[in-house]
Amino acid sequence: MILEQAELRDSARRLIGRLAKEGADEAWRAIVEAGWPALTTPESFGGLEQSLEAACWLYQELGRALLPVPLLPSLLAIEVLGACAQSAARDTWIERVARGEGIAMSLLDPTTVNAESGVLPAVLSADRASHALFVSAADPMVALVALDGTAGRAASRPTWDTTRALSDVRVPGPMPGDGSIIARGATAASACAALSTQLHFAIAADSIGAAAALLEQTVEHLKTRRQFDRPLASFQALKHCCADLKVTIQAAEALLADHLSRLEGAPWGERLALARAAKSIASSAFREVAEEAMQLYGGMSMSAEHNCHLFLKRALLNEQLASQNDACDLAVATMSTRSTPE
Repeated sequence: MILEQAELRDSARRLIGRLAKEGADEAWRAIVEAGWPALTTPESFGGLEQSLEAACWLYQELGRALLPVPLLPSLLAIEVLGACAQSAARDTWIERVARGEGIAMSLLDPTTVNAESGVLPAVLSADRASHALFVSAADPMVALVALDGTAGRAASRPTWDTTRALSDVRVPGPMPGDGSIIARGATAASACAALSTQLHFAIAADSIGAAAALLEQTVEHLKTRRQFDRPLASFQALKHCCADLKVTIQAAEALLADHLSRLEGAPWGERLALARAAKSIASSAFREVAEEAMQLYGGMSMSAEHNCHLFLKRALLNEQLASQNDACDLAVATMSTRSTPE
């Protein structure tokens, strides 16, 4: 069953609009009841078996509301576990995550994670999960780590972006014990590639949704705030600025849709290049919109009275998550050079 884009977006926007006024726990319960953690789960596990494109629609809507729910790590975990070889532990965890049980995931590319260090950095929602999924591309490995203070210990990592709770998970010893390892070798390498691809696309979609929402709020502000007895929205320079930002967002959204449509049948290297390019363009666009919005708000956005500062802080963090934008651009350029015939 393929859900229509308009149907999914409309239902998601209605639900998220209502949940934005609720607490994080209440919002997560409602999202679990709506079946979103099972969106990309195979039908054999009771899921909806939707595509990454459908997941990106949800990421955009969650980005619009800056909703602090652990849907991203849940869908990332489903992607990783689905790429691993069949086992009782894997199947059990797919079912548990699809039912809404929290699991923590790092928001950094697995190529930056070194299992030998015993540290899993920038882990999202470790404060709400019983386990973290440890994925490392160096000596490829996928392992489950219990966040019980013995097998794994989560230490909060304060950031400007208060809409996300990030932690560093430390594992005693050089790496998780063999009993917690789900995949190694080529299978784990495939899981790393799947995780990296979805993570980059997820940050891209989050950036686009947040940028679009911020621009809409800024335009409404310009319509109601007056200067020289005229609405700010009537000033031509501000109109042109908002129009340019709208074009920037739509270009990033079009690129995201195009790159998602080119995934089927593509090798993993090409998929990852498409994801990295989309992430770099989208997060850069988000930062540009957030910085311009600060000016359009007349310098008021850093006040706690306005939520513009929340979008700015998220935009700055999004540029660093998955892979840093400079690293994304370099990886895409390197692959493009290799694929260009002499």
